[in-house]
Amino acid sequence: MSGFDIIAAMQALGLPAAMAIEDNLRAIEDLVDFHYDDHERLGLIRGELHRFRHPLARSIVERIDSHMQNFQDFSSEEQDDLQVGNEVMATRAAKGPELTAAHARLISLIDYVEATERDRLKVELDYRSHRGFVATEDEVAGLPGVSLDQGSGDDPVWLRVERLAKIAPPAPPNQELALWLSLRDDVAAIPSLKVEIATAGLVELELLDAEEAPQHIALSDYERRDSVEAAFHAWLEGAWRIWAEREKPRRETIKLYNALYMLRQQLEGVSDVPLELVCGIGFATLFRNGQRLRYPLLSMTLELSLDEQTHCIEARPRLEADPGLEIDPLDRMGLHALDQWRTASERFLATLDEVALSPFAPESFEPVLRQASALFDPDGIYVPDANPAGARRIPSVETHLQVSTAFAFFQRERRATQLMEDLRRFRAALLDGAEAPNLPAAVAALLVEPSDTIEEPEYPQFRGISTIPGVTSSDGSGRDLFFPKPFNREQVEVVQRLEVRPGVVVQGPPGTGKTHTIANIISHYLALGKRVLVTSQKAPALRVLRDKLPEAVRPLAVSLLDSDRDGLKQFQESVDIIAEKLQRLRRHELERQISDLDHQIDNLHRSLARIDNEVDAIGRTAVSPVVLDGETIEPVRAARMVVAEPELANWLPDDVDADPENAPRFDDSDIVALRQARRKVGQDIGYLGVPIPKLASLPSIDSLLPVHRDLSRAEELRRQIAAGTLPNLRISEGEAEAQLAGLAHELDELGVLDTKVASAPYTWTTAAIRDARSGEDQEMLAAIARLQPDIDHLILEGSHFLTRPINVPDDALDDEKLLEALQRLCEGKAALGFVGGLFAGKVKSKLAQVTLLGEAPRNADEWLEIQRFIDGIKRSRKLRQAWNHLVSLGVGDQIDQDGLAIAKRMRAQQQHFETVGALVSQQQLVDGRAREIIAGWALSVSEGSASVGKLCEVVETHRLKYRLESAEAIRSRLIASLTSAGGDIARELQDYAVRALGNPDVSNEAFHSEWQRLTLRLAHIEGLSEAFETIQTVCTVISASGGSRWAEALRSEPVEGMEDRLTPGDWVKRWKLRRLSTWLARIDRHARLQELGTERAEKEALLKEAYERSIELRTWLELSRKATDGVKAALAAYADAVRRIGKGTGKRAGRYRREARAASDRAKGALPCWIMPHYRVSESLPADLGLFDVVIVDEASQSTVAALPALLRAQKILIVGDDKQVSPELVGRDQARADELAGRHLAAQVADYRSCLREEQSLYDLGKVVFAGGAIMLTEHFRCVAPIIEFSKGQFYGHRLTPLRLPMASERLDPPLIDVFVEGGFRKGDVNVPEAEFIVSEIAAIADDDRMSKRTIGVTTLLGQNQAAHIYKEIEQRLGTEVMERHTIRVGDPTAFQGDERDIMFVSLVAQREDSPLSGNRYEQRFNVALSRARDRTYLVRSVELDQLRTSDQLRRSLLEHFRCPYPAETSDLKDRRDRCESDFEREMFDLLCERGFRVNTQVRVGNFRIDLVVEGDNDQRIAIECDGDRYHGPDKWPDDMMRQRILERAGWTIWRCFASRFVRNRQAVVDEVAAFLAARGIKPVNDGEEWISRHTELRTWRLPWPDDTEPAPAAKQSPADGGATADAWPEPAQKTDVLSAAEAPDSNVNLTRVTESQVQNAILNLMSDKRVWSNGELKRALVGVLALSDADRATANFRPGEEKWEELVNNALSPSRGNSLHAKGLVKSAGRGLHVLSDGDIAGPVDKAAMVRPSNPEDGEKSYSPPAIEIGTEYQIVSLVVPLEEVEQIYQPEYKPRLESLIDTTLQAEAPMYEDILIERIARAHKKERAGRIIQDIVTQAISDRHPSVQEDGRNVVFHETMDTGQLVAYRPARSDWRSHRDIPLIELASLALPLVRRGKAEADVLAHFARTFSLARLREPTRKRFEAAIAIAKATREN
Repeated sequence: MSGFDIIAAMQALGLPAAMAIEDNLRAIEDLVDFHYDDHERLGLIRGELHRFRHPLARSIVERIDSHMQNFQDFSSEEQDDLQVGNEVMATRAAKGPELTAAHARLISLIDYVEATERDRLKVELDYRSHRGFVATEDEVAGLPGVSLDQGSGDDPVWLRVERLAKIAPPAPPNQELALWLSLRDDVAAIPSLKVEIATAGLVELELLDAEEAPQHIALSDYERRDSVEAAFHAWLEGAWRIWAEREKPRRETIKLYNALYMLRQQLEGVSDVPLELVCGIGFATLFRNGQRLRYPLLSMTLELSLDEQTHCIEARPRLEADPGLEIDPLDRMGLHALDQWRTASERFLATLDEVALSPFAPESFEPVLRQASALFDPDGIYVPDANPAGARRIPSVETHLQVSTAFAFFQRERRATQLMEDLRRFRAALLDGAEAPNLPAAVAALLVEPSDTIEEPEYPQFRGISTIPGVTSSDGSGRDLFFPKPFNREQVEVVQRLEVRPGVVVQGPPGTGKTHTIANIISHYLALGKRVLVTSQKAPALRVLRDKLPEAVRPLAVSLLDSDRDGLKQFQESVDIIAEKLQRLRRHELERQISDLDHQIDNLHRSLARIDNEVDAIGRTAVSPVVLDGETIEPVRAARMVVAEPELANWLPDDVDADPENAPRFDDSDIVALRQARRKVGQDIGYLGVPIPKLASLPSIDSLLPVHRDLSRAEELRRQIAAGTLPNLRISEGEAEAQLAGLAHELDELGVLDTKVASAPYTWTTAAIRDARSGEDQEMLAAIARLQPDIDHLILEGSHFLTRPINVPDDALDDEKLLEALQRLCEGKAALGFVGGLFAGKVKSKLAQVTLLGEAPRNADEWLEIQRFIDGIKRSRKLRQAWNHLVSLGVGDQIDQDGLAIAKRMRAQQQHFETVGALVSQQQLVDGRAREIIAGWALSVSEGSASVGKLCEVVETHRLKYRLESAEAIRSRLIASLTSAGGDIARELQDYAVRALGNPDVSNEAFHSEWQRLTLRLAHIEGLSEAFETIQTVCTVISASGGSRWAEALRSEPVEGMEDRLTPGDWVKRWKLRRLSTWLARIDRHARLQELGTERAEKEALLKEAYERSIELRTWLELSRKATDGVKAALAAYADAVRRIGKGTGKRAGRYRREARAASDRAKGALPCWIMPHYRVSESLPADLGLFDVVIVDEASQSTVAALPALLRAQKILIVGDDKQVSPELVGRDQARADELAGRHLAAQVADYRSCLREEQSLYDLGKVVFAGGAIMLTEHFRCVAPIIEFSKGQFYGHRLTPLRLPMASERLDPPLIDVFVEGGFRKGDVNVPEAEFIVSEIAAIADDDRMSKRTIGVTTLLGQNQAAHIYKEIEQRLGTEVMERHTIRVGDPTAFQGDERDIMFVSLVAQREDSPLSGNRYEQRFNVALSRARDRTYLVRSVELDQLRTSDQLRRSLLEHFRCPYPAETSDLKDRRDRCESDFEREMFDLLCERGFRVNTQVRVGNFRIDLVVEGDNDQRIAIECDGDRYHGPDKWPDDMMRQRILERAGWTIWRCFASRFVRNRQAVVDEVAAFLAARGIKPVNDGEEWISRHTELRTWRLPWPDDTEPAPAAKQSPADGGATADAWPEPAQKTDVLSAAEAPDSNVNLTRVTESQVQNAILNLMSDKRVWSNGELKRALVGVLALSDADRATANFRPGEEKWEELVNNALSPSRGNSLHAKGLVKSAGRGLHVLSDGDIAGPVDKAAMVRPSNPEDGEKSYSPPAIEIGTEYQIVSLVVPLEEVEQIYQPEYKPRLESLIDTTLQAEAPMYEDILIERIARAHKKERAGRIIQDIVTQAISDRHPSVQEDGRNVVFHETMDTGQLVAYRPARSDWRSHRDIPLIELASLALPLVRRGKAEADVLAHFARTFSLARLREPTRKRFEAAIAIAKATREN
């Protein structure tokens, strides 16, 4: 056949020619089957293929012939219908829409999915070929407890099986027979007699002589053989036969029940192949062409349920499933008329009204069966007609067709018929219509090429009930996120990305809250009015999803999972609720309520933002250090400083703070000056700041005495005026005093002038006075005034030459030649020029006489000075002549010589003229004023001194009168001024002035004496002003610095005694401590934090309620908006149809049921949320593109492209899965056929997506490629306890998971990891029977433990499925389904557990020695699933040791290593709880809580976090205590602490925070507060007085019991890592080692001290030193006499009831598989089973024995030490190591070793000796590592050992610097803070602290007390005491040496 022919054939079928490939004839075959009813096209295809000689082509032709024959068998009416249908199809093809590339790809993808599903559909000809459960009517009818056709009409039960218990076989009649009897609990196993038995039992029954009896005896040799055989036969034929006959049918029922129980688990998702249970009705048999047919013609899918009350298993027909016509087996047999029979049968079944199809209602199926027997074979037989007796049996297979009415129940793979039909509907929707429909965004993303542009979408910001820093808004703004449950960052990002992308992929590792996330997302979109579909491959992943939704919106979500009835019930309830609510709903009222809620939500968000900001401020402040005087002080250190000296800290009365404004602005010199000033002031301190009178302002005693006298004279003066002896005044009284004072002043001036004139030496004074009085002097004075400039000039010139004397010849002024020569010299010329002759000599001679300052002038400037002098002389001559002429005409003296000095003589006469004039003027003035003031005054002062005297007397007398009258005013002013002043002295002065001044009784002498005393006192006080100023100045500065109260005391309180208590010498320290105290009180806002925490919790609760209410209202509002009249009508129609169905048994019940189904299809649009597995999507939902706004696919890694129907219904899609978990596998698939289908249908798909669309790829894989930009990983793990999930976390997820679950006390199983090594385990095929035996026996032990009754259990295997099947069978047979149901036991390979979890998981490794390694993604996925299912405990059951696995078997090796040590990089979990505390603060809090009896754990791991302290109660309450403010909780860590707290609170934790500074200051109050906090939550002290230890893992060994064991073998032999016991809840506490008080001490007769593991091992080695072989029993018997066993040692062991606790240590020491045993150390080797012998050679082996048994106390050893140079050294300093960021990862490189050695050397130089683990941690931290992993430990340890010496000390290495002597004690180095615990100080350094006391002979108790004080220890716990005693022993050894 040519390619053109195939093209033509395919075109005839309406398919694109591009798909035609010559070899792809299978495509034609598929298309022929699809178009079986297109008669015309089939004929065309047949014609094309008939000429092509190819076997497949011939087969296709035969198939076409069969379809044509079927068509011919139709009636003419039916043929017409087919032809009309074909014409319609042809018309549609001709008028179909024009498809885009995306639409064409979608059609091809639909065809691909349909072809692959059809290809997978296995057509079996025999119903038993399906394998699995099969039960025919004959097999089940009549069995006890089995019922058929039960239930009511509306709830038919076709099969019910009761759970029966096995009845044990009867016991033999006597003990003798019991010894010989071989009896099994099996009705098919006939009992028999044993051939030989041990004689011990016969001897015990005294049937044999003990001395003569052999060890074993044969029955043939037994003398009582006949008696035994007779008794056996009688019992066998009697009691046993009766039991067997009765029990046999019961065992069949039990077998049936167990089979159905297992099938029920498989139907629920255990099986990785989708299964279904069907009831086949009407069996047809036929043998033809070598094929045997035995298959039902009709089928009905059933569902299984387990009655919770009766535990019966019931099988019902599925309500959503239609009866099936089994056409495919008939078609394979080549039968004809199939289409005719199918059409007729469908019509018949569709018209059943009275009854539905049922094997118990013949009328529902007989017509169909009868027609089949007639149509398919002319010789066919309908058995009920031919042989009525055999009608209900399956006919035998004959060459002719036989059809009976028999029915059978059987399981088979689920048919994909509904899926294919669904896809056909979608294809029709694409091809029908004039235009191709628009593709939803999620669908289009699969079909279009990815964009090449870089997109940076703007993600919206949200807010919700949780606060996520950096994701949700911090200020409460943003869009609302309608999540009803707490959420994390990833959940917000999902919604953000869905807002801008068509699809988002979420990776959900195990236990990361996928269901929680999906529930939140559903709620969000429902609130926005969106429709949501949630689907997955299997139902378990969806089972609890609906219950996670808010209860108010739950009716809007229908969950269709396993049970149709449950789903229908939900649907009916939802329809009723929706219909009823839509009737009552008022849209405007809803909108108003939503608006109110929005306002409330806004306010709550703002409140939360305010609270968070305040909490952040408080927290940062509380843990931030303060800088005082340049010193940085942490709060905890400040608190310790304050507590250490409380008196000093509280001395200062002022609340000075640590703020800069309270820094002292004064220094010690100021305080010294203040102290001196206060001492000087003494008791006069009260005058400080008081306004005392100023002594200078007070009148002196001399001025007061006149006042005192004047007051007595005032009266006498008044009498004189009245008598007229004293001239009166003519001016008013008001101005008299001032006028008189002025006149007296003028008189004084007159006296001065008169005296001056009289004293002048001039004779012409009288004449001058006369001229002045007459006015004749005016002309003279005017002339003198004109000479004034010349006089002034000469005075100036005279002043100039006073210091520059000049000599010139006497006649110089008259010598013209000389003057000319001088002029020339002044001009810088020669003196004589060209003049010569006689005159030149004279001139020169005279010039030589000219000197300046005694020397001849030297330059022109000096000659100028000479010239200036001569000019002055000339001018004086002229002035003298003028002056002499003037005085010759008047008065004055003549001037008789020249020179510059004459000007001064002239000036003196001139001034005298002026004085005379002034005197005359003053006389005239006084006369005028006297006449104006004094009445009748006629005298003139010019008349002489008598007149002047008289006037003065009158003036003074009147002035005296006024002074006397003003004396009272002076007195009043004095008293008033004293009144305004303050102080005692002012009061005394005022009192005396009032009382004595002016008092005639007080003499002048008395007044003088007292007033002088008072003023001297005032002067003394004034003399203290400097001291007062000092006090005031310093106090002002103190007050300005904040010490106002102190300053006030300094100002007011006098110094008492020798010392001034207010100015102490250590004021600086007191001020600092007070500042620290006030600062600590200010930052201690713990109460406010608690208030904010309570307020925040209340606001969050209100916010949660508001959001839940908002979700509810918004969802209903949006629903009401979309509820059209059509939807409401459909809801009403459905409700009406359901009511009419009633019981489902009446007439027309079938029609009513069909009407209800049709109405339900229309009403489904009213429900916005559907939850269902993939197969139900096609069954239950209409085929509409983009039907849902969001489709969520859960467990998408298990889904394939077969989930396409769900995708096509999506506008946007959220794919949730994990490619690290089990993905689809093409098990048994023909790869060539798979490639062929992919090549045929996927060739045109987008190239990047093509490979991911294949059937072997998961939907998750497809989503990662298509929606590559939207992948999000959930990282918070909530399922497993941390040690369990740690394997998957590190192995598969790169440590990105954060485990947040810490189980409650009642949940905890300690340890969570149990590693069971099965001795002698082996694998036969894929089954390891010994491992299975252990698992079954351990489950039996769990089932018998009442404490474990609520635990769920799962069992999985890591190799194949046969092991799981074997274990299931053993559990089922030995434990029964009752145990399986009680513990929800599930057994299967990891696929069965995907999406599920259990409390306890058993993982069977199955592997044995040298098995092939497991590698590849498939095995990694299975390991991941298997090891992440357990919540609380995982058992690893194995038969192989780590060293027996191949090196390449990394997966198994990693698993075994994990169970040995889940945290290899961490050793702190093995320490004592107290040792794990990271600061003294935590240790003290731990001690105080333990003292009160609380159960406290430390450094508790929760995910990637650690909680400082966890306090647990017996009521499953627990509190996390965070100790803030130490070195791990600084201000930079506060935001991280708060974020961590939010995460922990979201995980269910309650956090109580305490700041170190507050604890130090108020220790008791804090402890009382936390105790009250615990009590409020019901956490009470446990008062067991014992320690407890929590371990991660436990190693056990177990073996199958030997057949001849006389004692039952234990369930397991435990070998825990620490030799301790285990428990299922809290571990059994270890003994408390503290010294007990008398009240707490146990009975003195009871010794609670237990031997240690090392003591036991040492004792064993001593016993075995004889080199002989020892057994376990021999060693135990010998050890009883060697070890000092206490009552605690002799207590019964936990896991071996027949042994004592000390024997467990022996077992551990001798266990070859235990890591710390003598075998593991190489000290002992095995000499056979249970036999041991000392290793050959020296006892060294791999571990040095001396090292193992070395004394931990140096006192027990022989080493001595040399003393240190000094006992107490300098402060311990931590070296600062700085490693650049680019170098931190180089630590792993060999070439980095020199740099590493340098860092180590630097550290050791500063800090050695130090413990190696601290050094390693220091190096790791420098390289930015949170923890020092094993690799870093090895690297650093190697670098240390290469250079620096070390010694061992109690299991820890002490490292010294290479320059140090390890035998010399090291000076003790104190630390400033609490970060250096005594546990971090080597004993060789602690010994130096004890050495001074030891040398003084102090008792050990005193030295211990000294240690306790040094390290602030309230009490010494036993480990601490021993450590200190060891240090003391070293110190003593040093002293003795």
